[in-house]
Formats: sequence, C-alpha cells, structure tokens
Amino acid sequence: MLRLLIAARVFQSVGGGIPKYVRAVARYAHMRGMQVLALLSAADPFIETDVPVGVFREPITDSTGIRPASIMRKMSFLKKTHASVVFIAHAEKVLFLNLAIAAKLLGIPVVGSHQGMIRTLPPRSSPRRRILGFARGVGWWWRRIALPRRILAECTALALFNNRSNVPLGVSEIGYTLEQCCVIHGGVDTERFRADPLLRQAARSHLGVGPDRRIVGSIGRFSSDKGQDILIRAFATSRQRRLGALLLMMGAGDQLDSCKRLCRDLELESQVVFLPVRPDVEFIMNALDLFVLPSRSESFSNSMLEAMACARPVVVSAVGGGPDIIVDGKNGLLFKPEDEDALAARIDLAFESGSGEAMGAAARRTVESGFREDAIMQRTVKAIRNAWGLRAAASPGLSLLRAWGTAAKIAMSVARDLLSPSFPATCPRSGSRSERRCEVTSARTTH
Repeated sequence: MLRLLIAARVFQSVGGGIPKYVRAVARYAHMRGMQVLALLSAADPFIETDVPVGVFREPITDSTGIRPASIMRKMSFLKKTHASVVFIAHAEKVLFLNLAIAAKLLGIPVVGSHQGMIRTLPPRSSPRRRILGFARGVGWWWRRIALPRRILAECTALALFNNRSNVPLGVSEIGYTLEQCCVIHGGVDTERFRADPLLRQAARSHLGVGPDRRIVGSIGRFSSDKGQDILIRAFATSRQRRLGALLLMMGAGDQLDSCKRLCRDLELESQVVFLPVRPDVEFIMNALDLFVLPSRSESFSNSMLEAMACARPVVVSAVGGGPDIIVDGKNGLLFKPEDEDALAARIDLAFESGSGEAMGAAARRTVESGFREDAIMQRTVKAIRNAWGLRAAASPGLSLLRAWGTAAKIAMSVARDLLSPSFPATCPRSGSRSERRCEVTSARTTH
C-alpha cells in the first residue's frame, strides 16, 4: 500500500483555500487506497477528518535553516513511518526543507504543491538587493532565501501549480526545470455549490433584502492582496450604486477596519454590508447577483470557482488563475488589476441587457466541464502515483560519494544562478517534453 505523508502547517476544517485543499487531498488519496499520514508542526491545529489520518508532530524552529540534526531526525522518522511519497503543501514557503532533504537522501519522492503566490526576489542589479547584501553580510540573501529554494527544487520530483502564470516563477525564482512542473487547477464541489432558487430566497430574507434589489458581492480574506478597497472605490463610482444596489463583503482580516473606514469616508455605509466568516458559503453566494474578485495578486481563487458553480456572473482581475478559466465576455469579465474605473465599468456591463444571466450559465458549464473537485483531485492523486512510479530517479541513494555529488550539483546550480545575469522564465511550449509528461498524468489540461 502506498503511504502518503502530507506535510502541512494547517489541517483545519474551516479557513482559507490551503486547509480545504490539504483535506481534499487526504480524502481522495484515502479513497484511492492510499494510507494517509500528516506531519504538522507542534503548534498547528488538527481537526479530525472524515478519513483516518495518522498524525505526527515535529517542531519547526527555522523554516529556511539547513540543520543536519533535523535532517537525521527526519530520516529516522521517514524510515519509521515507511512513507512512500512526501507531499509538501505550500511548498513555495520552504517550510519543510529539512524533510525534503531527508526524503531525497532516502530515495523517497517529494511532491511540492504550490497553492499560494510565489514571491519574486528583487533583481540582482536593484539597489534593494545590493543594500540587503551589504547590510546583512556577504551571501546572506543566497544563504537565507535563494539557496533554500534551489535545494528544495533539487529535492523535488514533481511540482504542482494551480495556475499557469506560476510556472515561469517556479522556474526563475525556485529553480525547477520545466520537466518537474505540472499545472492542476483548483476544483469545487458542484453538488454543494449550485444555483438554488429556494436557497436564494431564504438567503435574501435572512439578509433583509428584497428579491429585486441587486447585490454585488465579494468573499475572501480582507488583506491588501485581495483588493477589497479597490472594489469599494469602484462601486462608489458605478451606476449600480446610484440605482440602489447593495455591496456585500464577507470575510475577516487585517484590512477589515480600514475598509469600513473607507466606506464611511465615501458615504457608503447604507449600501455596504460586512458579514463575518461563516461555513455555509453557498448560502450567501446564492443571494448575490454578481461576484467580484478585485485581487491585486492571486494564485487561484476558490471563491471565484464557487460563484461560477452557483451560476453567478463574475468580474475578476486578470491575475493568477483568473485568465486561465475566464474567457472575457463569455463566462465572466476580466479587468486590469487596480484599475478602479475599469472595474466600475465591468460591474455596470454585467447587468446590461441580461448578459449577466448568460455569463452565469456559461460559468456553470465551465465548472462542470473541467473544474469539479472530484476530477481535479483524481488528477492530483494520479500525479502523486506518477511521482511514486519515478521514485528510482528521485534520489541518488545513501552512498556517501553520491550524497556529496548531489551537494555539488546543488552548489553548481546556485553558482550558475549567481553568475548569470538572468534566469530563464518561460512557460512550457505546446508539445514540449514537460507538457507531454503532464498529459500522461492528466495534470496539464486546457479548459
């Protein structure tokens, strides 16, 4: 039996997209006959799942530090648990670097899942890069940031990304090869999230909103990246505000208070409703007439998929995974990030001459055709099995000479990056070897 070890900082039943994704991977891996183990830090919460999961805890004192004692301890742990594959969630944060090194030395394939944004390093010629280098000592930047990323790339058998725009960043910023990269978008439960007239009526009654009043909504964490302030300012200048529409925003975060102050400054208090986080997202989603994702930066939005599954028309900023799924004017509308005037115009356009209803129906068809959670998770589990099939090539083994060879290869990779004026950052071309490999695992699919 294949034993899948999931290394994650969060394994909760509620929260953002990462906890939901991790739990879905565990559930579908178990359904496919894998034994699931979870490795958490000592302080991270764990909520009992609907599938049996063996839970282990390890202290994480330095997320990017390379510590021989920690590597040896994790090698012993991997031997004891007989893990077949190590699955690292949120791999772009390099939180389980020593675990990846231990798995590499033991010949256990590592699958790194990149569900978040990959932060780019400043250009080598930038004043910020030079100042940091001198202020913190020669080699600080490479030792603390670039080197751990390069080592992670060397230890990873397969890197999963949830949008195409992250692939070139994975190549340039982390050091993956195109042969390591596969794109598997997010998925949504289409049975739970669907258009339901009775649910819509109940939700509007709960909110105290009549059946004819238009509701523009956004659901997500209140942060600078999510751009709720952009939506508020765009709504203030849109025609829908003058027509008496309601702006509904659900979530929590460090920017919530500032967004409330902005509403007061723009005299929008009577037309903006803030709701706390609640588990029955489909209840609120059915009350909306239009869903807006105003993010400044985004990897792949689960809320966008959930709105589309509920046959809501969506207006999405053209960042991250949005352009991968939205065909502008067909199943949704795209706008330039941080362009408040363009967003206001798109909000008004969505309500013109019934186009919103047609886009909502097309959005539902898009989700049903390629973004159902069960189909997406089947591709993910298949990719994990494919990595297990490639396990012979995942590690040079425990030979001391080969271990030193691996270390030299990593050092040469970092030196090449240090000396090169730029690093290749290109997307896989159609028909490339990496694309053909992903087709075998059903991981790279054009929707």
